Amino acid sequence: MVSTDRYSLTKDKAECQETSGGVEELTVSGYIEAREGESSPKPPGASSFKGAGSRSSPKPREGQGEDCRGGGDGYLELYTNVSSWLEATCDKNGVGWFVSGGCENGHRFAKTLVCQKEWCPICGAEGSIAHNRRWLRWLPKIQQFGTMGYFVFTMPEALRSKYRRKKALSGLGHQVQELLKAFGYSRGLRRWHYFGDKSEKYHPHLNCLVDGGYLSPQKLDAIKRGYAELLGVEIADVNYHYRKSQGKMLHSLRYICRSTFRDYTWDLKLALELKGFRNMVVWGRGRWDNDPSWSLDELKGKAEGQVEGLQIEAIESLAEKRCPVCGMPITWGKALPVWLLYAEERQDLGAGYYRLTNNKAPPARGRYRPKYPLLGYLANIKHCRLAVAEKRAEAEARAEAEENQGWWVDLLGGDAYE
Repeated sequence: MVSTDRYSLTKDKAECQETSGGVEELTVSGYIEAREGESSPKPPGASSFKGAGSRSSPKPREGQGEDCRGGGDGYLELYTNVSSWLEATCDKNGVGWFVSGGCENGHRFAKTLVCQKEWCPICGAEGSIAHNRRWLRWLPKIQQFGTMGYFVFTMPEALRSKYRRKKALSGLGHQVQELLKAFGYSRGLRRWHYFGDKSEKYHPHLNCLVDGGYLSPQKLDAIKRGYAELLGVEIADVNYHYRKSQGKMLHSLRYICRSTFRDYTWDLKLALELKGFRNMVVWGRGRWDNDPSWSLDELKGKAEGQVEGLQIEAIESLAEKRCPVCGMPITWGKALPVWLLYAEERQDLGAGYYRLTNNKAPPARGRYRPKYPLLGYLANIKHCRLAVAEKRAEAEARAEAEENQGWWVDLLGGDAYE
């Protein structure tokens, strides 16, 4: 694990500036060696309450449980744990991380690491690295839809308290998925929104994108009745729209992949409960191998601007650990401070991915490739010295031959060979 202690990292950077005259003079390998010599760092969340900064403790809201009321120790512990996550990544106040990787052909790349938490002030913003990575992950599947159906399964307010745990949300999401499959939607994607756009009150609703078009009122009513049975109520609300244009499909995709839980103080207990929750779910295994029904070149207007500057094919390839240049596997390295990335020449591919300068060309096939790099380094030095010695010997022999030839010419009167 790489240390995410904000204060120790700041101290390390200060020491580098004092000893080397600037952070940009510090090499990546030197940083790794320095960090490997340290003791095991504290995990995020293990620091004291002062790690949350000078921010005052927010007031607990209704429905968060007795341990979150009155500003007691339980509430302070919750606040400490959640707020400490927000200082660990995403380049907040100079604290951020990236990993570099490359293929065997010397093509190098980098990707920044982000926490992807909905309530993170950086990852929770629309158009952030986390938001872009979410919808870009699903874009190739959406491009297989000729038209797209968009369901929203809402929940009566009286039942929302029953769905405040990961197991309950996951279970209901799977039941809705099976319901849609029973009505002919053999493949689709689903994601929960936890809050509404204009409210801080818990309001879970499930978004589903399916391969579909116009839906008759009779079939929609049947789906509503099936959903009501899942909830155990008489009436349940299900909204449905279908998209025919590529721009509206892209807009719907970006919309459901955005964050709605934008401030963890809205519901601290829920924030802790959702840690590690898998909220991006695809169904229809083996049914996503079709050719795209439309391309990004067909986008116009606002939709065209939303993909501008994004090297989407390269991003998709890197997300699958494949080199976008040659197709070879990408091997990612250890996490490093993001300011080392900023000091290197790079090309921005979008969504936090970068292309770096290539390594030197790989050795020719058949050349000795040692198992241990140090032995290979010494072998190369020996090879270079032997080559230099051979050239020096040839030069000395040639000079000696020319000198002997000149001596015989002088001895024979200077015109023996004319």
